[in-house]
Amino acid sequence: MTCKRHLCHQCDANTHSSMPFHRRLLCSCETLETLQPHHFIDEEGNIITKDVCLPCFVPLKCCDVNCLGSMSLTPNLTESIVVVTEQEEALLLGYHISHKCPGSSKNMYARTLEDVSKEYGRNGPINVPLFTTAEREWETCRHYIDQEVLKRDKTHCPSCGKEPLVRSSDAIVKLRRLSSAGKVHNPENERTMEQPQARFGNLVIKSDTEVENFRQRIYNKVSTVRNYISFETTRFDMLDYDMINHNFITKKKQMCGGSAFKAAREDSNEQKKYDEAGLVVSSCKHCVVPYAINMFKGESWTHTAFMHNEAMKSNAKFFCYDVVCQYWKWMKTKVARHFPEYRNLTSEMTGILPIMHKNAHQLPCKILWNPRWTTGMGLTGGEEHEQVFSKLYLYAYVLKHMAKHNRNDFLTLAILYWNWGKIENMHFLLRKKLEKARKEIKQGTPKLEKLLETHNLVYNDLPLIHKELETKAKAILDQRKTKKTTVDTLRRMLKGLHAHLKTTSISISKEAEYRTCTKKENSKSRTKLRRVLTETKREALETIELINSKDTTLTISYEDFNEGVFPWETVLDRDDTHFPTLSLADKYNIVDCWMLLKRAREEITLSKNEMINYMRFLIDKRSSLQQPSQKHTGEDEKFAKGKSVMKVSEVHHLNLKIQMALTTFNLKCNQDFSDFVCETQTKHSEPEFEFDTSDEDNYDSLSESEYSDEETESSSSYSEDDESAI
Repeated sequence: MTCKRHLCHQCDANTHSSMPFHRRLLCSCETLETLQPHHFIDEEGNIITKDVCLPCFVPLKCCDVNCLGSMSLTPNLTESIVVVTEQEEALLLGYHISHKCPGSSKNMYARTLEDVSKEYGRNGPINVPLFTTAEREWETCRHYIDQEVLKRDKTHCPSCGKEPLVRSSDAIVKLRRLSSAGKVHNPENERTMEQPQARFGNLVIKSDTEVENFRQRIYNKVSTVRNYISFETTRFDMLDYDMINHNFITKKKQMCGGSAFKAAREDSNEQKKYDEAGLVVSSCKHCVVPYAINMFKGESWTHTAFMHNEAMKSNAKFFCYDVVCQYWKWMKTKVARHFPEYRNLTSEMTGILPIMHKNAHQLPCKILWNPRWTTGMGLTGGEEHEQVFSKLYLYAYVLKHMAKHNRNDFLTLAILYWNWGKIENMHFLLRKKLEKARKEIKQGTPKLEKLLETHNLVYNDLPLIHKELETKAKAILDQRKTKKTTVDTLRRMLKGLHAHLKTTSISISKEAEYRTCTKKENSKSRTKLRRVLTETKREALETIELINSKDTTLTISYEDFNEGVFPWETVLDRDDTHFPTLSLADKYNIVDCWMLLKRAREEITLSKNEMINYMRFLIDKRSSLQQPSQKHTGEDEKFAKGKSVMKVSEVHHLNLKIQMALTTFNLKCNQDFSDFVCETQTKHSEPEFEFDTSDEDNYDSLSESEYSDEETESSSSYSEDDESAI
């Protein structure tokens, strides 16, 4: 109420002539009445009606350069015009609501604005199609202002810099679009690979034609069908090829050892009900999405290969995928053999399993593809894309009935909105990662010392134990290729039940988390999953009893089964071990604790480097905006002045971000704030950043030599020489 003004009839007439859309109330002893825009008050206090001129920006000249005449602006009462207020409250509010509350209806928002107008005494419905068109134009204009004037690159992570550490990729199948969507207005809207006329182009979602050409090229040489088919064509669509030859597509499950882990396969089946069957998203370790691709079928490894290739182009060091243990083998043995240009995808990059999905894999995968056991990964878990999915899931309902280009535009805006939220809060995220690493060191150091004391070990034994585990994991993989007896079949079945048990438990946890976020009390799907879990446990107990009855030398208990430890695998190379008193589970737990401490120390270094990258990003961007901009050909002086005002506002915003980041990072420098980055005469010298490391000095009870990378320790993923072990 502090912004209200009490005016007489003369002052109200003068003010209302320049602001005809503001809210006015007539206050008298008898009544309190809302005044319409065309209402005025005379000297006696009566309401009279007058015409009101709308304030419009008069163009200085005609847009046609060949025009030689003059122009004037005259009112026309027979035409309707759209007036957008200066502060754009309605459009800006709708933009934030659509992304803060995904799934909200645009029609209901327009109806809400209409009801608010009625509360203020205004009449007339809101034209929803016209309002939607105005909103799209405003969103496009806002995007180009951010991109061209303010230089906001919302697909680039400022902390990762030019060499991101990791790219994690997966598919989200709920973002589907019905094949019948759009046929009412466009009956010929059938499946096509022609790129739609999207407002934002391929800014986030890559071209469908580019993706399918990549997949087509692989399918032409890498066989994924049971029978070879010869054909000649200059250009053919893989979608039609799969549809015609659906009887030849292999139905073989891609197995992770003895488990049937449900994920992507070499090929995928047609989904006739849907046009776009989902979205494949890639994310950095800070949950910023640089690119995504559409799926027109189920998820396949060719989609993953495209994302893998894009990760290589961005200079990423690690590639994270749910079934990387099988995908890496496919890339090495099939794709790289036919395409030498893709060999660097596996030779120069390291594959890892996501930290949560790792639990559903067999013991060899937990040893060879564990992110906690990979040098250079820090505490990056590889599940960052799941955080993105938790947001994108909420858009699923509104996307099903959209036209093709509208879906691409909406998803692009949604991903850019998510990315910008992460970029704006990057300083808090980096500080949180640093504190988490320090906490892991503080808690993990006494835990490791206790484990070593319990098993009568010393620090020098840890690399040897790690080497034994890697050797044993590769031996287990070799053993699976030769065992084909009845008992071995039961054992593989038991491993599959173990993986099914773990994946079902993960699904129950995800469903519980989703229900907590949506504040729903019960879930039918979670009840069904609990029944599946109970049935799986019953089958596992029966299989364990049957195995123990057929082989009394290597019996297994339910506790071992639940931990994923199988006796017939632990007996491999028992004579070669230096620690015969330790079980395989004990060795794994000890090495896992040791590796977690090493990754926590790496994370401290990585976090500090990312803080420096973030500060450099802010300062370089501020410097670029402060540079005088060149006037483009045909650019109006008022337009150029408006851009300069926007840049000044953005520089002020960056100054606040830099100050906040300095405080959050507890970052010190040797120069004053105006000359924060002080480069010396040497070109390759580093800015003089200093960090407050007082908290870290308390965690140095273990010497650096005890945590150095010994020559006996190897990388957690396969090398080229280990290809035969897959």
